[in-house]
Amino acid sequence: MSDSTPEQHQQWLQQLRRREGTWVDWGQLCQHLSKAGWRTEAIFEETGLEPSTQNQLIVASQVFASLEDAQVQDYFRTEGSDLLYELRLLSQTQRLACARFVAEKRLDASATREVVKAIKERSQYRVPPNFSDHPGDAVAFQCWRLLRQKPTSPERVRLLSRGLSFAHTEAARTALEQLLDPQHRETLPTPPRLPWYRLESALEQPLILTLVGELPLSVSVWEDTPVAQTQPPFGHVTGAPQVVALPGWPILRSAQEPLALLTHQLPGEIGIAEPVLLVVDRQATQWQAEHYFLVSENGQVTLKWFGDDPGCPLLGRLILAVRPPRLLDPEHLNQPWQIEE
Repeated sequence: MSDSTPEQHQQWLQQLRRREGTWVDWGQLCQHLSKAGWRTEAIFEETGLEPSTQNQLIVASQVFASLEDAQVQDYFRTEGSDLLYELRLLSQTQRLACARFVAEKRLDASATREVVKAIKERSQYRVPPNFSDHPGDAVAFQCWRLLRQKPTSPERVRLLSRGLSFAHTEAARTALEQLLDPQHRETLPTPPRLPWYRLESALEQPLILTLVGELPLSVSVWEDTPVAQTQPPFGHVTGAPQVVALPGWPILRSAQEPLALLTHQLPGEIGIAEPVLLVVDRQATQWQAEHYFLVSENGQVTLKWFGDDPGCPLLGRLILAVRPPRLLDPEHLNQPWQIEE
């Protein structure tokens, strides 16, 4: 839809303003506008659909299209964006089975979310053969597992009732009913919580740079070395021979083509004891008096400063010089109590 016309955009916006068609149509129209370059805030101003609603409609319409079952789709066509949105985390096969189950049981969004959670949790445990991979049995297994972990919990009645009402197979129902017998009330160990941590800022996610080598090096090596290509969501690197990680400082993220170099020689200094990491933007080749630049001398790359325009090709601008960390005792980083402080 990137080749759509402004006239089409206005037609789509008019359809959304008038709420023509079903929510599936609205989700598809929001997606068309998004692909055409419309921001969610602009669509909101034109149609009254809030950004969160647009996202729900787009995702739910994609889930709707993936179901590939006309009878199931008919159930969700008029109302159901909030239901199908909850199925977004499931595989296509799981989505269809779950959608059929939701339609059969006429579940609301909250109950659907719990079923999806049970399906996702099922893959984390060794499931007895009593429980099939049907969504109803996934909920039954969840209740069965919790009942075995908490044999005297006041939630026993609720869990047992829920498990029996959702169980799809007779074997799953029998496994739950056996827990009514005190002999089957053995306690299972509770799995520990996962050590979750979310990267909240760009500074916490390192910037990965290609390490070209150490000065001096040949101009051909400098010009031919590829920039490290990182892949979302965690920025892992593919294809780069050597890389170095630095904090996600804004000055680095603003560079167009940053590359890293090592050196023991800096302009104006005879020599330095510790290595220095230079970060150079290979795309920044416009002379500026307040910056150092890489240039070619006798086929070798070197770092220089020019008070006036040198009139020669510049190979990149130095944007950062990094000294190694000053650690009196590197082993202290391995002590958890010191890290926490």
